Amino acid sequence: MSILRLFTLLSKPLIGILDDWQTTFHRIPKAVDDLVGKNGGKRICDIGLADAAESDMFTDFDNWGETKFWPAITSAFGGSKPTEASRSKHAFQVEISTGVRASTLGLQLQEGLVLENQLLTSPDMPEKRLIKFKLPSDMTYQCGDYLAVLPVNPSPVVRRAIRRFNLPWDAVLRIQRAPGVSNPPPSVPLDTPISAFELLSTYVELSQPASKRDLNILAEAAATDPDTQAELRFLASSPTRFHDEIVAKRISPLDLLMRYPAIDLPFGDYLAMLPPMRVRQYSISSSPLVDPSTCSITISVLNSPSLASPRPASEQSEEERFMGVASTYLSQLTPGERVHITVRPSSTGFKPPVDLKTPMIMACAGSGLAPFRGFIMDRAEKIRARGENPEQHAKAVLYVGCRTKGKDDIHASELAEWERLGAVEIRWAYSRPDDGSTPQHVQDRMFEDREELVQLFENGARIYVCGSTGVGNSVRDVCKKIYLEKRREKLRERKERGECNGEEEEDEETAVQKFFEKLRAKERFATDVFT
Repeated sequence: MSILRLFTLLSKPLIGILDDWQTTFHRIPKAVDDLVGKNGGKRICDIGLADAAESDMFTDFDNWGETKFWPAITSAFGGSKPTEASRSKHAFQVEISTGVRASTLGLQLQEGLVLENQLLTSPDMPEKRLIKFKLPSDMTYQCGDYLAVLPVNPSPVVRRAIRRFNLPWDAVLRIQRAPGVSNPPPSVPLDTPISAFELLSTYVELSQPASKRDLNILAEAAATDPDTQAELRFLASSPTRFHDEIVAKRISPLDLLMRYPAIDLPFGDYLAMLPPMRVRQYSISSSPLVDPSTCSITISVLNSPSLASPRPASEQSEEERFMGVASTYLSQLTPGERVHITVRPSSTGFKPPVDLKTPMIMACAGSGLAPFRGFIMDRAEKIRARGENPEQHAKAVLYVGCRTKGKDDIHASELAEWERLGAVEIRWAYSRPDDGSTPQHVQDRMFEDREELVQLFENGARIYVCGSTGVGNSVRDVCKKIYLEKRREKLRERKERGECNGEEEEDEETAVQKFFEKLRAKERFATDVFT
């Protein structure tokens, strides 16, 4: 043992004594120091003492070593004084790679920086957020485009999987292709040590509904329990039960593994049935005219009672709830964090008109407002840049569905500002008003305004719809209803004038179908509907 190592070891016990015991406080180190001196020992430097009740003894030790002990060693035994360079010399050399996951998954993504994560709704409402990103320098977008995000599985779901396979939290895996198997390139890292938590968090989909093939694999693994095996096979073979009990309830392979403990499935087989982690697309809710280097998305955070759990919603634990993979991931991001993203173009029809002379009719609900926030922001910037007044550009009307005013009418203050500017007219539809007014949905308000909307349409308006499938169907139905009402009126007027062109012989369903086909062909009716 070197003399430096010896002195270091001897000195450490001399500074860690508490003063809780007054009669023995530092008694032993002081006694040792005194005895060494009395028996001919040469003191290299003054003793170092610390009181853990009054200060940080590790800091005290470092200070004593740097100002007393090591200078005394250098003086007594020679050697150069430590320089700033030597003191700051790194103990490890670290090579950082941030694109391994995206590359393994076969995705072309870049890193974006989170600038803002803002809660838009009140605490008693389903959570909606605006997340703003700094884009890579070579990434651009247009209004109507999507931002694709590579997410991470919610940790409660990952913990369920780790627990189901009885893996320790710090388990490290090395995955290898089975002998004789020549499948397509894997979506998980091969021959590379990786923690079970990282693998299940970042490389595979844990919450996607099970396929019929998955059910049959799980049935084979339940050979010791004939009842479980029969139930799984019946679910796989019955189209009705498969849809109602697996697809509609979003039952994943992990849900089935938790439900049926008798399934004895090797972890490798479970891993092989899981799809690779995929990106999620969100409508961009900003305009590049404001700042082309940044963009934002407006999202709904999915966190709802699990339909797979046998317990009622009020009794379900956090791990049992159904959590959106990407929305949960995005909701937890904080400014300064980096995310793998890319911009993907929307269809050519789902973009705002280039000029301000074309009227617009927009309809949405919830976070379906996202692209229209970008459309209106774009109009507002053009109006400000040109100094136009409202009479110089066409009308844009936005119908927004939400529950209650002041609670989930997201982006309301911004929209009000743009309305004052003349960029848009906002028509809110509250399904759960708290002021005693009649509940309304977007389609209700549109039907009330049908005379105005018909006039806008005849002036060349484009119609845009964004939201859930239910919103899309409801808006289409009300447009159909308005069209047929107007068609009947025109046919009646022609009949009264004695005019006949054969149009009245065409049935209404055929007429509606042709009407929408013409609108889409001319890019006058564009939808962005999600499930």
